[in-house]
Amino acid sequence: MRYAIALLFALSGVAHTQDLTTKLNAASSTPEQVLYVVDGTNLYTYDIDPQTFKPSLMGTIPLPKAQVNGLAASSDGRFLYVMASDPYPATDNRIYVYDTTGYGLPGMPLQSVPATNESSMFVDPTGNFLYAVRMGTHATKNLNLPWSIFRYEVSATNGELTHLVHEATYLLPDQGTNSSIFSILPAERR
Repeated sequence: MRYAIALLFALSGVAHTQDLTTKLNAASSTPEQVLYVVDGTNLYTYDIDPQTFKPSLMGTIPLPKAQVNGLAASSDGRFLYVMASDPYPATDNRIYVYDTTGYGLPGMPLQSVPATNESSMFVDPTGNFLYAVRMGTHATKNLNLPWSIFRYEVSATNGELTHLVHEATYLLPDQGTNSSIFSILPAERR
């Protein structure tokens, strides 16, 4: 089973690591470490040696949009979800669904769904749902609009997202002109 280990936002790049048991070598009980790195134009996939922690580049694919706003892997490691948009001001934000092969290497997007004002993503441990945060905005200097959590159903067959449901709404304290951050973390990380 693949678990998200880290999601890092640094400068213009995003890195995401995960464990996955190689499907092609079921006899091996040693999980592979896979690291995803984004540089603004490409998504790089690295295999991390579990003994030396040395990365080996497995592949590179072009990003569909220049600004990555989120990255999440399915709990079984079969699918990668990339939330991306045009550069600031972010327009046409979308979630792209990738099949990752047995090694975590994504190919062409299988699906693209609108994700207006959505930012953080998390795939629940059962792999049945993907949760995304819809960012609240400042209607005026002293008025914040509510933030929301959306839930998508995840197809076990192809990882595609369906049946968007508005799960919850939160009104964060007034921040004036400062930004607020609202993110979803798995229960075992709290």
